[in-house]
Amino acid sequence: MSGEVRPFSQDVWFKEGGFLDALLLVREVMRARAEGDAAQERRALRDVAAHAAFAGAGPAAEAVARGKWITERVLSAVGRLRVGLPALATEAEGESADKVVVLWESALSEGRSPGQLVACFPRMFPVRDSGSRRYDRGKTAAAMRVRGTMWLRGNRELKRAWPGIERLYYEVMNAVRIPVASQTPLAEPAFAYEWDRLSSRPSEERQLLTVLGFLAPRPLPLVLLVTGWEGLPSPLRRVVRDPAAVRQTVDDLAVRGLVVAGVDGVTCAEAVQDAVRRTLDDRSARSAVAFALRFLRAALPPDTHFHGSWAVWQEGLAHLEAAIGHADVLGVRLEDAAYLLDRASVYRREAESDASTAIETSQRALALADRAGRPDPIEYAIYLGNQAMALRADRQLGQAVAVMRQSLEVTRASVGTDHEEYAGSLNILGSMLESWKRYEEAEAAHREALSIMRGLASRSSDSAVVQTLVEVLNDYAACLLREDNPARPPDADQRAADLLQEASALTRPGEHGWRQITANTGHALARAGRLQEAESRFREVVRYCEEHHGDPSYELYAALRDLADVLHERDDPEAEQVYLRAHEVDDAVGPDTPPP
Repeated sequence: MSGEVRPFSQDVWFKEGGFLDALLLVREVMRARAEGDAAQERRALRDVAAHAAFAGAGPAAEAVARGKWITERVLSAVGRLRVGLPALATEAEGESADKVVVLWESALSEGRSPGQLVACFPRMFPVRDSGSRRYDRGKTAAAMRVRGTMWLRGNRELKRAWPGIERLYYEVMNAVRIPVASQTPLAEPAFAYEWDRLSSRPSEERQLLTVLGFLAPRPLPLVLLVTGWEGLPSPLRRVVRDPAAVRQTVDDLAVRGLVVAGVDGVTCAEAVQDAVRRTLDDRSARSAVAFALRFLRAALPPDTHFHGSWAVWQEGLAHLEAAIGHADVLGVRLEDAAYLLDRASVYRREAESDASTAIETSQRALALADRAGRPDPIEYAIYLGNQAMALRADRQLGQAVAVMRQSLEVTRASVGTDHEEYAGSLNILGSMLESWKRYEEAEAAHREALSIMRGLASRSSDSAVVQTLVEVLNDYAACLLREDNPARPPDADQRAADLLQEASALTRPGEHGWRQITANTGHALARAGRLQEAESRFREVVRYCEEHHGDPSYELYAALRDLADVLHERDDPEAEQVYLRAHEVDDAVGPDTPPP
């Protein structure tokens, strides 16, 4: 919100469409919310967003979202004023200026009318008369005293309340002028003042600002702070478990210009981050980086191969890179940094289809793990396996197989051969040998992996065992369905169908592996001449790819191509249109995007 705040005056407060009307609209929002009237609440939020007093305030969002932003800022501002005041339990206690804040805070936060405020503060605004008729008259008189203190229309305003009304005006107007997308960095003396001030404030504010100092200078979603609470220092750890409390903490920092409070996130500008880091000694900086890495490891979901985690990783990736950059320089928690980079490598390969960046990210993960002394051999083997998969996506098949064999050997030395990690690595090696057209070796690897996993699944229902079994079943079936294998056995189609049926029984729609299993089932059905059933499976895959991989994407292109092929086999005229769309998607994806 640009421009200076207009000086306070009675005209600014009382004129039609002035500040009083703006506050009453916020009160209406909260009244409707308290009564559960969602339709009225949305109408009131739109009115708040449209009010002239809030022109230019908040994000460039639709009216309801912007109205929520403004309402939150108003409530936070008034709440801050109320915190520093005494209880004011009786009529005699406190100045009228303080009573202004107490009354407006209650009116706004709960949507209360003057009559309801009389009931809330009976000792501050006692009803002096008795008897039924005179009781009503006395109640009305008390409500009029409330209205006069709050400077509501229809009553003579209480002159002694002016300082409180003025304080309320400036606090609210300054709060709604907090920038959303940008921040003017504090001058160094101003930062020093605010940093010293934080030492006398609740320590969670300073802790949050310190952690933000080692992340990226871009919005951090507040939901990440909530989900990553266990990685943060205490008492911030306790505060972020309450969304309202973390919102208040962010707003308190934003009022001082230390961060930018967005609708759903918080940003610490680069200049403020630099100032934070300059104030810390080496020990404090290392501690802050450690907490930043712990927080990110707790907040970011580990299954980056799965589309359900991609939106969170898209928001968190820049913060991860910033924190790891500091960890690399300071030599802090390199094991955590390596783990996060490995997860980022998979995200870049699967979500962004960027094989070259995935390879580079994986190499960084391995280098950090080497510096840390490879404390977890299984994790190190996983890092090697993910590098091999990135190399395969980049069509460096020989190098991919060599790295995968190295991963397999590290796994065998660590856990032996009767383990899901070993079977999973062996299965991946089989898929890479298959891509390299070394089919006999590929099938042998898949067959051995399946034997191990069936044995493990007979003894355990652990989710990791079941998921690995599903992957082995699907990948073995895909190997059997390869038509370009000159030594393909005559019963390959039926064996593949049996494997896919077993995998489907263990997988629900949308889960990891479901797309590949469903597509391979379509191929097996088409081979068996069951074209209508195959078409149904391929249409399911197309819908899934449109929703989760996007248009364009290589996954959608492959699904459309499969659907067009089976439509062509059925002499369906729709085949031409589907082929055309597949080519358009392929053109939009571009020639440099490797297949998954």
